Amino acid sequence: MKRRELASLIEQFLELEAALKRVELGVFPRYTQRKAVESLISLVRNLTSSLEYLSSSDSAMFLIEKGYGVLQAIYGLIEKIERSNVHYTPLGAVYLAEYLAEKVGRRVIPIICFQSSTSSHTRLSDLLRLVAPLLPPGSQELKEEVIFITLPYFLKNDPLFHCLIAHELALHMMESMGSLEGILTKVASKQLLVLAADRLATLMIGPSYLFTLLNLNMPSSVEEERIRSIASLLLDEGYYEEKLLDGLLPPLAKAHPLADLDQICEVEGYLRKTNAYYSHETFEREVPQLVSRLLELLPPNEVNLHDTGTRPAEIPSIINAGWIVRLQSMPAIYEILKAQKPEEKYQARKKFNALIEKAIELSVIHKSLLEAEV
Repeated sequence: MKRRELASLIEQFLELEAALKRVELGVFPRYTQRKAVESLISLVRNLTSSLEYLSSSDSAMFLIEKGYGVLQAIYGLIEKIERSNVHYTPLGAVYLAEYLAEKVGRRVIPIICFQSSTSSHTRLSDLLRLVAPLLPPGSQELKEEVIFITLPYFLKNDPLFHCLIAHELALHMMESMGSLEGILTKVASKQLLVLAADRLATLMIGPSYLFTLLNLNMPSSVEEERIRSIASLLLDEGYYEEKLLDGLLPPLAKAHPLADLDQICEVEGYLRKTNAYYSHETFEREVPQLVSRLLELLPPNEVNLHDTGTRPAEIPSIINAGWIVRLQSMPAIYEILKAQKPEEKYQARKKFNALIEKAIELSVIHKSLLEAEV
Protein backbone atom coordinates (compact mmCIF):
# COMPACT_ATOMS: atom_id res chain seq x y z
CA MET A 1 0.00 0.00 0.00
CA LYS A 2 2.78 2.42 0.96
CA ARG A 3 4.64 1.72 -2.27
CA ARG A 4 1.50 2.37 -4.33
CA GLU A 5 0.93 5.65 -2.50
CA LEU A 6 4.54 6.63 -2.99
CA ALA A 7 4.37 5.77 -6.69
CA SER A 8 1.24 7.93 -6.96
CA LEU A 9 3.02 10.78 -5.18
CA ILE A 10 6.00 10.54 -7.56
CA GLU A 11 3.61 10.70 -10.51
CA GLN A 12 2.02 13.86 -9.06
CA PHE A 13 5.46 15.45 -8.70
CA LEU A 14 6.12 14.69 -12.37
CA GLU A 15 2.80 16.36 -13.21
CA LEU A 16 3.82 19.29 -11.03
CA GLU A 17 7.03 19.72 -13.04
CA ALA A 18 4.98 19.70 -16.26
CA ALA A 19 2.69 22.37 -14.78
CA LEU A 20 5.69 24.54 -13.91
CA LYS A 21 7.01 24.24 -17.45
CA ARG A 22 3.64 25.46 -18.75
CA VAL A 23 3.73 28.40 -16.33
CA GLU A 24 7.23 29.24 -17.57
CA LEU A 25 5.75 29.97 -21.00
CA GLY A 26 3.52 32.74 -19.63
CA VAL A 27 3.91 36.44 -20.39
CA PHE A 28 5.41 38.21 -17.38
CA PRO A 29 6.41 41.83 -16.81
CA ARG A 30 9.99 40.91 -15.86
CA TYR A 31 12.46 38.03 -15.89
CA THR A 32 12.02 37.40 -12.16
CA GLN A 33 9.06 35.04 -12.57
CA ARG A 34 11.05 32.73 -14.82
CA LYS A 35 13.90 32.66 -12.31
CA ALA A 36 11.39 31.66 -9.64
CA VAL A 37 10.00 28.92 -11.89
CA GLU A 38 13.52 27.65 -12.57
CA SER A 39 14.15 27.41 -8.83
CA LEU A 40 10.90 25.51 -8.30
CA ILE A 41 11.58 23.11 -11.19
CA SER A 42 15.01 22.34 -9.74
CA LEU A 43 13.42 21.74 -6.33
CA VAL A 44 10.73 19.44 -7.75
CA ARG A 45 13.29 17.41 -9.72
CA ASN A 46 15.42 16.92 -6.61
CA LEU A 47 12.36 15.90 -4.63
CA THR A 48 11.27 13.41 -7.29
CA SER A 49 14.73 11.85 -7.36
CA SER A 50 14.80 11.61 -3.57
CA LEU A 51 11.38 9.98 -3.45
CA GLU A 52 12.45 7.41 -6.04
CA TYR A 53 15.69 6.68 -4.17
CA LEU A 54 14.08 6.43 -0.74
CA SER A 55 10.95 4.52 -1.80
CA SER A 56 12.27 1.26 -0.33
CA SER A 57 13.24 2.75 3.03
CA ASP A 58 11.40 2.43 6.31
CA SER A 59 10.60 6.15 6.23
CA ALA A 60 8.18 5.79 3.31
CA MET A 61 5.14 6.95 5.31
CA PHE A 62 7.03 10.04 6.49
CA LEU A 63 7.91 10.78 2.86
CA ILE A 64 4.29 10.44 1.79
CA GLU A 65 2.95 12.76 4.49
CA LYS A 66 5.66 15.33 3.86
CA GLY A 67 5.35 15.03 0.08
CA TYR A 68 1.64 15.83 -0.10
CA GLY A 69 2.14 18.93 2.02
CA VAL A 70 4.91 20.09 -0.27
CA LEU A 71 2.75 19.48 -3.34
CA GLN A 72 0.03 21.77 -2.00
CA ALA A 73 2.55 24.44 -1.03
CA ILE A 74 4.13 24.50 -4.49
CA TYR A 75 0.76 24.63 -6.24
CA GLY A 76 0.00 27.68 -4.06
CA LEU A 77 3.21 29.31 -5.30
CA ILE A 78 2.32 28.45 -8.90
CA GLU A 79 -0.97 30.29 -8.45
CA LYS A 80 0.91 33.36 -7.21
CA ILE A 81 3.28 33.24 -10.19
CA GLU A 82 0.36 32.94 -12.61
CA ARG A 83 -1.34 35.91 -10.94
CA SER A 84 1.84 37.96 -11.39
CA ASN A 85 1.67 37.98 -15.18
CA VAL A 86 1.17 41.11 -17.29
CA HIS A 87 -2.63 40.76 -17.28
CA TYR A 88 -2.87 41.12 -13.50
CA THR A 89 0.21 42.97 -12.25
CA PRO A 90 1.00 46.66 -12.89
CA LEU A 91 4.59 47.21 -13.97
CA GLY A 92 5.00 50.01 -11.43
CA ALA A 93 4.47 47.58 -8.55
CA VAL A 94 7.07 45.22 -10.03
CA TYR A 95 9.58 48.04 -10.44
CA LEU A 96 9.02 49.27 -6.88
CA ALA A 97 9.57 45.77 -5.47
CA GLU A 98 12.74 45.27 -7.54
CA TYR A 99 14.01 48.75 -6.61
CA LEU A 100 13.63 48.09 -2.88
CA ALA A 101 14.93 44.51 -3.07
CA GLU A 102 18.04 45.67 -4.92
CA LYS A 103 18.63 48.49 -2.44
CA VAL A 104 18.42 46.14 0.53
CA GLY A 105 21.09 44.12 -1.23
CA ARG A 106 20.25 40.65 0.01
CA ARG A 107 19.88 38.90 -3.39
CA VAL A 108 16.09 38.82 -3.30
CA ILE A 109 13.82 37.96 -6.24
CA PRO A 110 10.43 39.59 -5.53
CA ILE A 111 7.25 38.24 -7.12
CA ILE A 112 4.20 40.50 -6.78
CA CYS A 113 0.59 39.37 -7.06
CA PHE A 114 -2.77 40.92 -6.18
CA GLN A 115 -5.16 38.21 -5.01
CA SER A 116 -6.33 38.71 -1.43
CA SER A 117 -7.79 41.26 1.00
CA THR A 118 -4.60 41.63 3.08
CA SER A 119 -0.85 41.91 2.57
CA SER A 120 1.43 38.93 3.19
CA HIS A 121 4.59 37.25 1.96
CA THR A 122 5.89 33.73 1.46
CA ARG A 123 9.54 32.78 1.01
CA LEU A 124 10.91 29.91 -1.04
CA SER A 125 13.50 29.28 1.67
CA ASP A 126 10.69 28.44 4.12
CA LEU A 127 9.54 25.69 1.76
CA LEU A 128 13.13 24.54 1.34
CA ARG A 129 13.53 24.12 5.08
CA LEU A 130 10.33 22.07 5.15
CA VAL A 131 11.64 19.59 2.59
CA ALA A 132 15.32 19.63 3.67
CA PRO A 133 15.15 16.02 5.03
CA LEU A 134 14.17 14.84 1.54
CA LEU A 135 16.92 16.66 -0.36
CA PRO A 136 20.58 15.87 -1.04
CA PRO A 137 22.90 18.26 0.85
CA GLY A 138 24.00 20.09 -2.30
CA SER A 139 20.47 21.25 -3.15
CA GLN A 140 19.51 22.69 0.24
CA GLU A 141 20.87 26.17 -0.47
CA LEU A 142 19.36 28.94 -2.58
CA LYS A 143 21.54 31.18 -4.73
CA GLU A 144 18.86 33.86 -4.46
CA GLU A 145 15.86 34.14 -2.16
CA VAL A 146 12.48 34.19 -3.90
CA ILE A 147 9.84 36.09 -1.96
CA PHE A 148 6.19 36.03 -3.06
CA ILE A 149 4.47 39.25 -1.94
CA THR A 150 0.68 39.29 -1.99
CA LEU A 151 -1.16 42.62 -1.91
CA PRO A 152 -4.91 43.34 -1.66
CA TYR A 153 -6.58 42.94 -5.04
CA PHE A 154 -8.59 46.16 -4.71
CA LEU A 155 -5.32 48.17 -4.60
CA LYS A 156 -3.99 46.78 -7.86
CA ASN A 157 -4.61 49.92 -9.92
CA ASP A 158 -3.54 52.44 -7.29
CA PRO A 159 0.27 52.77 -7.38
CA LEU A 160 0.40 54.94 -4.26
CA PHE A 161 -0.81 52.05 -2.10
CA HIS A 162 1.89 49.76 -3.42
CA CYS A 163 4.02 51.18 -0.58
CA LEU A 164 2.80 48.09 1.33
CA ILE A 165 5.51 46.18 -0.55
CA ALA A 166 8.07 47.90 1.68
CA HIS A 167 6.41 46.51 4.83
CA GLU A 168 6.54 42.92 3.55
CA LEU A 169 10.18 43.30 2.46
CA ALA A 170 11.00 44.72 5.90
CA LEU A 171 9.42 41.69 7.59
CA HIS A 172 11.40 39.41 5.29
CA MET A 173 14.61 41.27 6.05
CA MET A 174 14.13 40.83 9.79
CA GLU A 175 13.22 37.16 9.41
CA SER A 176 16.28 36.40 7.28
CA MET A 177 18.98 38.27 9.17
CA GLY A 178 20.71 35.72 11.36
CA SER A 179 22.90 38.38 12.94
CA LEU A 180 19.80 39.97 14.46
CA GLU A 181 18.34 36.76 15.82
CA GLY A 182 19.20 37.67 19.42
CA ILE A 183 17.53 41.06 19.07
CA LEU A 184 14.41 39.75 17.42
CA THR A 185 13.83 37.09 20.07
CA LYS A 186 13.30 39.99 22.47
CA VAL A 187 10.40 41.17 20.33
CA ALA A 188 7.78 39.26 22.25
CA SER A 189 4.68 40.10 20.27
CA LYS A 190 3.66 39.95 16.64
CA GLN A 191 2.34 43.50 17.00
CA LEU A 192 5.81 44.76 17.89
CA LEU A 193 7.22 43.08 14.78
CA VAL A 194 4.57 44.90 12.74
CA LEU A 195 5.61 48.19 14.33
CA ALA A 196 9.25 47.44 13.57
CA ALA A 197 8.39 46.65 9.92
CA ASP A 198 6.38 49.90 9.74
CA ARG A 199 9.43 51.86 10.80
CA LEU A 200 11.76 50.08 8.37
CA ALA A 201 9.25 50.65 5.56
CA THR A 202 9.17 54.35 6.47
CA LEU A 203 12.96 54.49 6.30
CA MET A 204 12.73 52.93 2.81
CA ILE A 205 10.09 55.20 1.29
CA GLY A 206 9.53 58.16 3.61
CA PRO A 207 6.18 59.67 4.66
CA SER A 208 4.36 58.03 1.75
CA TYR A 209 4.18 54.86 3.83
CA LEU A 210 2.37 56.76 6.60
CA PHE A 211 -0.09 58.20 4.07
CA THR A 212 -0.76 54.67 2.81
CA LEU A 213 -1.69 53.44 6.30
CA LEU A 214 -3.78 56.54 7.06
CA ASN A 215 -5.87 55.88 3.97
CA LEU A 216 -6.42 52.17 4.62
CA ASN A 217 -9.29 50.94 6.75
CA MET A 218 -7.63 49.59 9.90
CA PRO A 219 -9.01 49.02 13.41
CA SER A 220 -8.65 52.33 15.25
CA SER A 221 -6.71 50.93 18.22
CA VAL A 222 -4.17 49.23 15.95
CA GLU A 223 -3.91 52.27 13.71
CA GLU A 224 -3.30 54.64 16.63
CA GLU A 225 -0.28 52.72 17.90
CA ARG A 226 1.23 52.29 14.44
CA ILE A 227 0.68 55.94 13.51
CA ARG A 228 2.29 57.16 16.77
CA SER A 229 5.37 55.04 16.09
CA ILE A 230 5.77 56.20 12.48
CA ALA A 231 5.08 59.84 13.35
CA SER A 232 7.80 59.71 16.00
CA LEU A 233 10.26 58.39 13.42
CA LEU A 234 9.28 61.07 10.86
CA LEU A 235 9.80 63.71 13.54
CA ASP A 236 13.29 62.38 14.21
CA GLU A 237 14.00 62.29 10.47
CA GLY A 238 13.11 65.98 10.06
CA TYR A 239 9.93 65.67 8.01
CA TYR A 240 7.88 67.79 10.44
CA GLU A 241 9.99 70.76 9.33
CA GLU A 242 8.91 70.39 5.68
CA LYS A 243 6.45 73.10 4.57
CA LEU A 244 5.41 70.78 1.75
CA LEU A 245 3.91 68.46 4.37
CA ASP A 246 2.03 71.12 6.38
CA GLY A 247 -1.29 69.71 7.52
CA LEU A 248 -0.59 66.22 6.18
CA LEU A 249 1.34 64.71 9.09
CA PRO A 250 -0.38 63.77 12.38
CA PRO A 251 -0.27 66.34 15.19
CA LEU A 252 2.96 66.26 17.19
CA ALA A 253 0.95 65.01 20.17
CA LYS A 254 0.67 61.72 18.27
CA ALA A 255 4.40 61.52 17.65
CA HIS A 256 5.45 60.19 21.05
CA PRO A 257 7.84 57.22 20.71
CA LEU A 258 6.94 53.85 22.16
CA ALA A 259 9.33 52.70 24.88
CA ASP A 260 9.61 49.09 23.73
CA LEU A 261 10.77 50.13 20.25
CA ASP A 262 14.26 50.50 21.69
CA GLN A 263 14.61 46.79 20.97
CA ILE A 264 14.68 47.29 17.21
CA CYS A 265 16.99 50.33 17.02
CA GLU A 266 19.83 48.09 15.86
CA VAL A 267 17.70 46.82 12.97
CA GLU A 268 16.99 50.40 11.93
CA GLY A 269 20.69 51.16 12.22
CA TYR A 270 21.47 48.31 9.84
CA LEU A 271 19.00 49.60 7.22
CA ARG A 272 20.38 53.14 7.45
CA LYS A 273 23.74 51.76 6.32
CA THR A 274 22.26 50.22 3.16
CA ASN A 275 21.19 51.85 -0.10
CA ALA A 276 17.58 51.12 0.88
CA TYR A 277 17.62 54.12 3.23
CA TYR A 278 15.57 56.95 1.72
CA SER A 279 16.87 60.08 3.41
CA HIS A 280 15.10 63.30 4.24
CA GLU A 281 17.73 65.08 2.13
CA THR A 282 16.67 63.11 -0.96
CA PHE A 283 13.03 63.98 -0.25
CA GLU A 284 13.88 67.66 0.12
CA ARG A 285 15.95 67.68 -3.07
CA GLU A 286 13.50 65.84 -5.34
CA VAL A 287 9.90 65.87 -4.15
CA PRO A 288 9.11 69.61 -4.55
CA GLN A 289 10.19 69.42 -8.22
CA LEU A 290 8.08 66.32 -8.79
CA VAL A 291 5.02 67.90 -7.15
CA SER A 292 5.37 70.86 -9.52
CA ARG A 293 5.47 68.51 -12.51
CA LEU A 294 2.38 66.65 -11.35
CA LEU A 295 0.45 69.90 -10.94
CA GLU A 296 1.17 70.53 -14.63
CA LEU A 297 0.01 66.96 -15.42
CA LEU A 298 3.54 65.97 -16.41
CA PRO A 299 4.92 62.58 -15.31
CA PRO A 300 7.16 63.14 -12.26
CA ASN A 301 9.95 60.92 -13.52
CA GLU A 302 13.01 63.20 -13.50
CA VAL A 303 14.58 66.03 -11.54
CA ASN A 304 16.69 68.95 -12.70
CA LEU A 305 20.28 69.27 -11.58
CA HIS A 306 22.07 72.59 -11.32
CA ASP A 307 24.83 71.89 -13.82
CA THR A 308 24.30 68.51 -15.44
CA GLY A 309 20.79 68.55 -16.87
CA THR A 310 18.34 65.99 -15.52
CA ARG A 311 18.48 62.59 -13.89
CA PRO A 312 15.82 59.97 -13.09
CA ALA A 313 13.88 60.54 -9.88
CA GLU A 314 14.05 57.96 -7.11
CA ILE A 315 10.90 55.82 -7.05
CA PRO A 316 10.09 56.71 -3.40
CA SER A 317 10.26 60.39 -4.37
CA ILE A 318 7.72 59.80 -7.16
CA ILE A 319 5.34 58.08 -4.74
CA ASN A 320 5.78 60.78 -2.09
CA ALA A 321 4.99 63.47 -4.66
CA GLY A 322 1.93 61.52 -5.74
CA TRP A 323 0.59 61.30 -2.19
CA ILE A 324 1.19 64.99 -1.52
CA VAL A 325 -0.71 66.06 -4.63
CA ARG A 326 -3.53 63.58 -3.95
CA LEU A 327 -3.96 64.80 -0.39
CA GLN A 328 -3.52 68.54 -1.05
CA SER A 329 -4.30 69.38 -4.65
CA MET A 330 -6.80 66.98 -6.24
CA PRO A 331 -9.37 69.80 -6.62
CA ALA A 332 -6.83 71.58 -8.85
CA ILE A 333 -6.38 68.38 -10.89
CA TYR A 334 -10.17 68.05 -11.26
CA GLU A 335 -10.35 71.67 -12.43
CA ILE A 336 -7.64 71.17 -15.06
CA LEU A 337 -9.39 68.03 -16.34
CA LYS A 338 -12.85 69.68 -16.11
CA ALA A 339 -14.07 66.91 -13.81
CA GLN A 340 -17.19 67.85 -11.84
CA LYS A 341 -19.45 64.80 -11.69
CA PRO A 342 -18.52 61.69 -9.65
CA GLU A 343 -17.84 59.66 -12.80
CA GLU A 344 -15.66 62.43 -14.23
CA LYS A 345 -13.67 62.66 -10.98
CA TYR A 346 -13.25 58.90 -10.99
CA GLN A 347 -11.82 59.06 -14.51
CA ALA A 348 -9.56 61.95 -13.46
CA ARG A 349 -8.17 59.87 -10.58
CA LYS A 350 -7.51 57.02 -13.02
CA LYS A 351 -5.52 59.38 -15.23
CA PHE A 352 -3.63 60.66 -12.20
CA ASN A 353 -2.75 57.09 -11.16
CA ALA A 354 -1.64 56.33 -14.71
CA LEU A 355 0.65 59.37 -14.56
CA ILE A 356 2.34 58.01 -11.41
CA GLU A 357 2.63 54.55 -12.96
CA LYS A 358 4.16 55.97 -16.13
CA ALA A 359 6.62 58.09 -14.12
CA ILE A 360 7.91 54.99 -12.31
CA GLU A 361 8.38 53.18 -15.63
CA LEU A 362 10.14 56.17 -17.25
CA SER A 363 12.44 56.58 -14.25
CA VAL A 364 13.53 52.95 -14.48
CA ILE A 365 14.08 53.18 -18.26
CA HIS A 366 16.04 56.43 -17.86
CA LYS A 367 18.23 54.87 -15.16
CA SER A 368 18.92 51.75 -17.24
CA LEU A 369 19.96 53.89 -20.22
CA LEU A 370 22.35 55.90 -18.06
CA GLU A 371 23.87 52.69 -16.68
CA ALA A 372 24.31 51.35 -20.22
CA GLU A 373 26.42 54.42 -21.08
CA VAL A 374 28.85 53.85 -18.21
